Amino acid sequence: MTVWRGKWALITGASAGIGWEMAKQLAAGGTNLILTARRADRLQKLAAELSAQHQVQTEVFVADLVRPETPDEIHAFTTRKNIEVELLINNAGFGAFGYSHEVPVEKLLEMIQVNCSAVVHLTRLYLPAPSRSICSLRKQLQRRYGSSACASAPSAPALRRRNSSRWRRNPIARCAWPNRLKKLRAWGSKPLHAENPTSFQEPLTA
Repeated sequence: MTVWRGKWALITGASAGIGWEMAKQLAAGGTNLILTARRADRLQKLAAELSAQHQVQTEVFVADLVRPETPDEIHAFTTRKNIEVELLINNAGFGAFGYSHEVPVEKLLEMIQVNCSAVVHLTRLYLPAPSRSICSLRKQLQRRYGSSACASAPSAPALRRRNSSRWRRNPIARCAWPNRLKKLRAWGSKPLHAENPTSFQEPLTA
């Protein structure tokens, strides 16, 4: 993962599991890290180990995404540190097992907050400048293909392919979009993927 060398990545749920392993892989490639989770001791341990092993910069912010205000607090922390986050990994999440009518409603609402609301909130906070945002890309697509193509802007593989270098530079805008694409056509015109009719056969990774 050397593509992120020298840049900053923010990982939620970094104290264990996939988040822990992603932090290790990114650090090995030279990426600086902001690690967030609820368990301060594990975050501090991981940050110290990665800094020593790979000479990367690390920051720790203890956070519980069950609290609706936490995304704003994380963003305020990186702003105070003057850190530009170029890679956002919304890894934190949890599940409750059992029949839905038997799971406490408080637990279900906490799941929605952590697994859905916090993801949307953080992604929105760390979206890039308007000139490189979804709105700008939609306008470009509208100018090129007409007004009916505007609604398909987030999902058009033709846009993904034409702007592949932009997406590599701009993963935060991409991470909130779906992995798999549905076949979209502009009303009364040829499909946007006409240049490559097999493109919809290949699911795109997030």
